[in-house]
Amino acid sequence: AIIWEKKRDAFIEKIKSISAKAVAINPEESQPLSYEAYTMLQEISGEQHTEIIRIATLSGNHIQYGKQAIEDTLGRREFAKWDAAIDELLCLGLIKKIGKKDDIYVITDAGYKLLETGC
Repeated sequence: AIIWEKKRDAFIEKIKSISAKAVAINPEESQPLSYEAYTMLQEISGEQHTEIIRIATLSGNHIQYGKQAIEDTLGRREFAKWDAAIDELLCLGLIKKIGKKDDIYVITDAGYKLLETGC
């Protein structure tokens, strides 16, 4: 058990040092979100069209947020940025899934607060 604890502690220290380096690279950055994530959050914060929908079909992958639609026909790299934005918002607790298939998301209170305060 002691060997495992040492490895765990070493791993945690390594993660902390990586996080500290990431903060040190750009400590002045006030917006913690990527452009795509921030754009998506703003778009769904209104009174209408307040969901993000992520669907994989036989014809391709689709993301719809607000009145905007992204398809992988635009290019896999461009689609990957928007797909990653959903994961980013989920990880930060700014959106939550409401669909049973993990394909529909809505903004959370934390998401609204971030948009209101900017932090």
